[in-house]
Amino acid sequence: MITCYMKGSCEPLNPGGTESYAFIVFQDGNKIYYEANLVWPHFLSLPNIVFKPVVTSINTSQYYACIFLLNYLLQNGFKDECIIIYSDSKLVTNQMNEHWKIGQGHYLFLAHYCKHVLMNLFKDIKFQLIPETQNFIANELSKEVLRNAGIEISNWKENSYYWVKRTKEIKKEKLAELE
Repeated sequence: MITCYMKGSCEPLNPGGTESYAFIVFQDGNKIYYEANLVWPHFLSLPNIVFKPVVTSINTSQYYACIFLLNYLLQNGFKDECIIIYSDSKLVTNQMNEHWKIGQGHYLFLAHYCKHVLMNLFKDIKFQLIPETQNFIANELSKEVLRNAGIEISNWKENSYYWVKRTKEIKKEKLAELE
């Protein structure tokens, strides 16, 4: 049995921040691989049929994590294995398990590529929703990549007033860059 944990992050703004992803793969309880990177420029390795959204968000980063994980599993011969992918993303988990329809968000093409191209190549694959506290390793890996790139990590739960103010400052800075 193959079990995986995946996470996408978008910091310090969502939408509009810098995206990262992480995933960890276990085989029979033993960690066999993990990967954590910024989405840019790695998403350039995706086939040209996949429309890459211009807006960054937590949803697009979660789907990039899913795509890179599924590609790893395919490239390493796991398509006939029983696979469970754990994620704290309600959107990805419910859409991939066909509990929710794929909507019209910026993630639209990424979601369809995951669901209708990649997942069809696997014999037995399921997604399982878990609380963020149970996905802490993948979460920390995705945040560590951002910190190493010099990206500020927001913490809305502990200091929401600061982050409301900081978000406004960052948006002003980005607008000034465009002028």
